Amino acid sequence: MTRLASGRQLLLLHPDSAFQERVRSSLPQGFGCWTLPDWRTLRETARDAAPSTIAVVDPLAGSPDGSAAPELREFLADFSWLPVVAVVRPSPDTLEFLRMLGRWGVSEVIMEGVEDTPAGIAKAIRFAQGKLLQGLMEEVLPAYLPGRVRRLLFAAAETVSAGGHSPDLAAILGVTETTVVRRCERLRLPPPRRILAWMRVLLAARLLEDAGRTAQGVACACGYATEAGLRRVVQNFLGLGITELRRRGPLRTASATFIAELREGREGETLAEK
Repeated sequence: MTRLASGRQLLLLHPDSAFQERVRSSLPQGFGCWTLPDWRTLRETARDAAPSTIAVVDPLAGSPDGSAAPELREFLADFSWLPVVAVVRPSPDTLEFLRMLGRWGVSEVIMEGVEDTPAGIAKAIRFAQGKLLQGLMEEVLPAYLPGRVRRLLFAAAETVSAGGHSPDLAAILGVTETTVVRRCERLRLPPPRRILAWMRVLLAARLLEDAGRTAQGVACACGYATEAGLRRVVQNFLGLGITELRRRGPLRTASATFIAELREGREGETLAEK
């Protein structure tokens, strides 16, 4: 099985060498690119990939009759946390084909002959980044949270999805690190470093939902140097070991604890205003 280096990675399954080269030249600094020969290798490589990983695929790869490869649908179902960008050839049935890919779970599309330029490829990759945590935030965050709170938490999700830290969160928000600290205090949120740590805990919980992922694999995917590091963080934040967390339902348990911490801060704000 191919082992990915740490950091942001792109998994590329496409037979056209010219397109492969355009993808490599379009990647932001710090991205690695792995060109893979088939769906089986893509699955093996993606198994322990970090949440910042993106796949760019030809949806017809390996298909004998020119229809969407069944392996794509299986990959999307089994690796729902990993953003997939599909490279689509225009045809009379393009609209229905795009609708089908959307139903299957494709994150973004690159249209051949239209968007397969370096700029178009870079745009699709940028939009695909952070789909997992952004989706988790949509699922987890209660509707009553103010827009300013939601924007900061979504920025934190984007930061962690890209493998970033506090300076990167400040850059996404367009302010200094000191301003982010003060903003968190004003909004009665945990400090920025704790928010980012929570994002990693939520990521780990989402990945632990996959019974096929080992704790070591989840630790690597979430940026922890060792499995012990993941276990320590989970214990500190949730008061549970990995085995017990899986038994209770990882994402449900982690998200409930996260929301409870946010609620405590908001209630503290309300009491302070009285």
